[in-house]
Amino acid sequence: MAQDQPVKALVIALTNHAAAAAYSINRLQPDSLCFVLPEGAKALVESEVQPKIEHMPRRWDWVVIAETCEFVGCYQMLARTLPEMLRTWDVQPGELVVDVTGATAAMLGALTVVTMPMSSRIVSLVPAREGQEGDRIDIAGQPFIWTQGNLWDEEASVSRREGCELFNRRLFAAAAKLFREVEARVSGGQKPLYRAFADLADGYGLWERFHYRQASGEAEDCLKAFEMASLWGGPPGLTSLLPPIKANAGFLKSSSSILLP
Repeated sequence: MAQDQPVKALVIALTNHAAAAAYSINRLQPDSLCFVLPEGAKALVESEVQPKIEHMPRRWDWVVIAETCEFVGCYQMLARTLPEMLRTWDVQPGELVVDVTGATAAMLGALTVVTMPMSSRIVSLVPAREGQEGDRIDIAGQPFIWTQGNLWDEEASVSRREGCELFNRRLFAAAAKLFREVEARVSGGQKPLYRAFADLADGYGLWERFHYRQASGEAEDCLKAFEMASLWGGPPGLTSLLPPIKANAGFLKSSSSILLP
């Protein structure tokens, strides 16, 4: 069985496919585990899933959904219970994985909306088609493909625009906070870019508070990060952003040497 790095928390939708749920739990080895299921599936967890878990999570619980095919009801129940449970478990943004293999359409939609602020990955086992390539797994004699993705890799562009608007309004601390929140949620390859955005906002905040040398150092480090990101196909417009950042970094460096002994 393929083995991922252990995750901080896993929320897993379960209606009837116990073997798939056990596979996912064993692959991800969550520290904390929450089942989202109808009342009738609780017995399935105890009889068919729990005995097959190789590394028991330190904490686990469930959220019972009364009407698994009704979106509003699913959303209301999850919104009232799941965020508080994750806070109790000290799950930070980007530390949650959501498995929607056993979700109805209503459960899937509600889970996606409620967990979006905290999740960094959505995984699912889908029936394999003949000749289909991918991470192929046989479960109970049936072939599946393990699929996964991070919705924040696309959603980040919206937050990036919001952060840039805050930056342009000189709300540097707020911009840095937003960029760091995005950094925590996006996949690994995008993290340096958002760390650079956050550091740049911090640098301008330092400049406004007359911490010139620190601001100069932040600007130079950010410029290197942005140059690297542009080489690896960063977001549209990043290349055109480099000249003004370079000019500002030069200005900060020269100013700090003039203003400070």
